[in-house]
Amino acid sequence: MNKKQVDEAVDNYKLAHDYDGEVIVLDGFESAFMGVTSNGDGKPRACYDRMIMVEIMAEAMGSEEKATEYFNDNIYSVCLGDESPIFID
Repeated sequence: MNKKQVDEAVDNYKLAHDYDGEVIVLDGFESAFMGVTSNGDGKPRACYDRMIMVEIMAEAMGSEEKATEYFNDNIYSVCLGDESPIFID
């Protein structure tokens, strides 16, 4: 997916579920975007494929080990509230 397709998917979900709040999307990880889901109380959350995200970062960082460590420390463990993205293995 590209950025426009991700934005359209989020907008379509919000429209279908009558939601006017924010959905956090991660720039640069459009190809890892899998869709939108609810966190159980009606707030939509963007879903990403964790392995694809690590692959994207590994290309820039030079190793999968560094990318995995960065992902775990700086993306996965960061809580952005109820709108935090979900990562799927």
